[in-house]
Amino acid sequence: MPTFELVFFLTMEAFGKVHPSHRFYEQWNQMSYRERSFHMNEMAQLYIDTAKRYDHSAIFIHPNPGDVENIQWLLELILEKSGDESGQGICFFHLKLRLHRPAAGTV
Repeated sequence: MPTFELVFFLTMEAFGKVHPSHRFYEQWNQMSYRERSFHMNEMAQLYIDTAKRYDHSAIFIHPNPGDVENIQWLLELILEKSGDESGQGICFFHLKLRLHRPAAGTV
Protein backbone atom coordinates (compact mmCIF):
# COMPACT_ATOMS: atom_id res chain seq x y z
CA MET A 1 0.00 0.00 0.00
CA PRO A 2 1.48 3.39 -0.96
CA THR A 3 2.33 5.61 1.99
CA PHE A 4 3.67 9.09 2.62
CA GLU A 5 3.50 11.73 5.32
CA LEU A 6 1.35 14.79 4.72
CA VAL A 7 3.42 16.63 7.27
CA PHE A 8 6.82 15.51 8.53
CA PHE A 9 8.56 18.24 10.46
CA LEU A 10 10.88 16.02 12.54
CA THR A 11 13.82 16.61 10.23
CA MET A 12 15.92 18.12 13.03
CA GLU A 13 15.48 14.99 15.12
CA ALA A 14 15.93 12.61 12.18
CA PHE A 15 18.65 14.38 10.17
CA GLY A 16 19.90 17.35 12.19
CA LYS A 17 18.49 19.82 9.64
CA VAL A 18 15.73 22.42 9.78
CA HIS A 19 12.67 21.52 7.68
CA PRO A 20 12.44 23.63 4.49
CA SER A 21 9.14 25.21 5.50
CA HIS A 22 10.68 26.46 8.75
CA ARG A 23 13.47 28.32 6.97
CA PHE A 24 13.27 32.06 6.39
CA TYR A 25 14.46 33.26 2.99
CA GLU A 26 13.44 36.92 2.94
CA GLN A 27 16.68 37.79 1.13
CA TRP A 28 16.55 34.85 -1.30
CA ASN A 29 16.87 37.11 -4.36
CA GLN A 30 19.91 38.81 -2.86
CA MET A 31 21.80 35.52 -2.64
CA SER A 32 24.18 34.47 -5.38
CA TYR A 33 23.12 31.60 -7.62
CA ARG A 34 25.71 29.45 -5.83
CA GLU A 35 24.14 30.18 -2.43
CA ARG A 36 20.59 29.52 -3.69
CA SER A 37 21.77 26.32 -5.37
CA PHE A 38 23.30 25.10 -2.09
CA HIS A 39 20.01 25.64 -0.26
CA MET A 40 17.90 24.06 -3.03
CA ASN A 41 20.13 21.00 -3.21
CA GLU A 42 20.05 20.59 0.56
CA MET A 43 16.24 20.87 0.63
CA ALA A 44 15.84 18.39 -2.23
CA GLN A 45 18.13 15.90 -0.51
CA LEU A 46 16.27 16.30 2.77
CA TYR A 47 12.96 15.39 1.11
CA ILE A 48 14.60 12.36 -0.53
CA ASP A 49 16.29 11.24 2.70
CA THR A 50 12.96 11.46 4.54
CA ALA A 51 11.18 9.40 1.88
CA LYS A 52 13.93 6.77 1.90
CA ARG A 53 14.20 6.48 5.67
CA TYR A 54 10.46 6.04 6.17
CA ASP A 55 9.80 4.12 2.93
CA HIS A 56 7.36 6.70 1.55
CA SER A 57 5.74 6.18 -1.84
CA ALA A 58 5.43 9.91 -2.52
CA ILE A 59 7.02 13.15 -1.43
CA PHE A 60 4.87 15.93 -0.03
CA ILE A 61 6.82 19.11 -0.55
CA HIS A 62 6.65 22.38 1.31
CA PRO A 63 8.59 24.55 -1.13
CA ASN A 64 10.32 27.56 0.25
CA PRO A 65 10.52 29.95 -1.48
CA GLY A 66 7.20 29.00 -3.03
CA ASP A 67 7.11 30.80 -6.38
CA VAL A 68 6.60 28.70 -9.51
CA GLU A 69 10.19 29.00 -10.72
CA ASN A 70 11.64 27.76 -7.43
CA ILE A 71 9.03 25.00 -7.06
CA GLN A 72 9.99 23.73 -10.51
CA TRP A 73 13.69 23.92 -9.60
CA LEU A 74 13.08 21.94 -6.40
CA LEU A 75 11.02 19.27 -8.20
CA GLU A 76 13.62 18.88 -10.93
CA LEU A 77 16.38 18.49 -8.34
CA ILE A 78 14.41 15.85 -6.44
CA LEU A 79 13.76 13.92 -9.66
CA GLU A 80 17.41 14.18 -10.70
CA LYS A 81 18.81 13.22 -7.30
CA SER A 82 16.36 10.41 -6.58
CA GLY A 83 16.90 8.72 -9.92
CA ASP A 84 13.51 7.07 -9.36
CA GLU A 85 15.25 4.18 -7.61
CA SER A 86 11.97 2.42 -6.90
CA GLY A 87 11.08 2.03 -10.58
CA GLN A 88 7.47 2.83 -9.66
CA GLY A 89 7.47 6.51 -10.51
CA ILE A 90 7.45 9.38 -8.07
CA CYS A 91 4.55 11.58 -7.04
CA PHE A 92 4.95 15.00 -5.49
CA PHE A 93 2.19 16.77 -3.64
CA HIS A 94 1.99 20.47 -2.90
CA LEU A 95 -1.35 22.09 -2.25
CA LYS A 96 -3.10 22.07 -5.66
CA LEU A 97 0.02 21.15 -7.61
CA ARG A 98 0.46 17.49 -8.44
CA LEU A 99 3.25 16.11 -10.60
CA HIS A 100 3.64 12.45 -11.40
CA ARG A 101 6.50 10.90 -13.30
CA PRO A 102 5.41 7.44 -14.52
CA ALA A 103 7.62 4.43 -13.97
CA ALA A 104 10.11 3.57 -16.69
CA GLY A 105 8.48 1.88 -19.67
CA THR A 106 4.95 3.09 -18.85
CA VAL A 107 2.96 5.97 -20.25
